Amino acid sequence: MNFIKYSISILILLIVNGCVSSIPLNQNLYSNGNKMGVIVRVSDITVAQIGSRGLLDIALTPGNRFKEPLAKIDSTFDFKNEIKAEVNSMLTGKGKNYEFLPDDIDWNSIEKFRAPSESKLNYADLDFRPLKEKYGVDEILFVDVYYGLAVGYYGMIETGKDGFATIRAEVVRLSNNSLLVREHIDSYGKMKGNWKKDEYDNLRNAIIKAMNSSVQKMKEKF
Repeated sequence: MNFIKYSISILILLIVNGCVSSIPLNQNLYSNGNKMGVIVRVSDITVAQIGSRGLLDIALTPGNRFKEPLAKIDSTFDFKNEIKAEVNSMLTGKGKNYEFLPDDIDWNSIEKFRAPSESKLNYADLDFRPLKEKYGVDEILFVDVYYGLAVGYYGMIETGKDGFATIRAEVVRLSNNSLLVREHIDSYGKMKGNWKKDEYDNLRNAIIKAMNSSVQKMKEKF
């Protein structure tokens, strides 16, 4: 894994999340009679370098030293299935007609969406419209998940480490790729102390705490 690349990408993601406005759920979503396809995508565990710093600072403080502890604990997580279980409970409780779409979706085949210039609607970044005919669904709930270690910096000075979990949850109307719901959620789990080699429970617990918080916030939004 290229940790410098991922650190920059996650930093940009967190900044973008803070700038994008939410589109709150309308309860009609659960009574509109439409069938929903659910996609849960969980990215690889990574390092998010956050704080007051520039790209040069990021390049000079790479996250490679965190590669071993993150790799050690990653196999102990099962976030995709845990989130699917929560979504299942959430949608079943609301009486929504839905199904989970296959995990092996070819993301390279899903193109960027070009929104009509005159439209005042909000649209998904990706063009999910081909999934309507392929899977026989009218809407997509796309739950996009990022998680790992957030390292705070002031310039090149490290100020702290926390677990983090970011969830971007969107409901897309497949007839025109417009957004019915958009929520961006960031959570952090405080890490108690540092860690010793091969003893990463405090790091693992901080990430779990962050993920549990983000999932709970998502459920409250829906």
